[in-house]
Amino acid sequence: MLNVIAYIHINPVHHGMTTDFGNYPHSYFKMIFSDKKTLLKRDEVLDWFGGKNEFENSHQALKNHVLDKEIWRSFEE
Repeated sequence: MLNVIAYIHINPVHHGMTTDFGNYPHSYFKMIFSDKKTLLKRDEVLDWFGGKNEFENSHQALKNHVLDKEIWRSFEE
């Protein structure tokens, strides 16, 4: 599930729609860090990752490898 969540957020970078998944307007990535009311199960998602820092770090690590075809091939299998 963690890989799916990260894949969804990184996919717009992979396809060249944005260079910063954190600012992509059709993503709930920013909502994870917001205090605004949402239907998103924010605490549950953060618990899966081990907290906000780990959530952000895992996404940044994947972004750093976004052009690595081996990583994308493993998601698509």
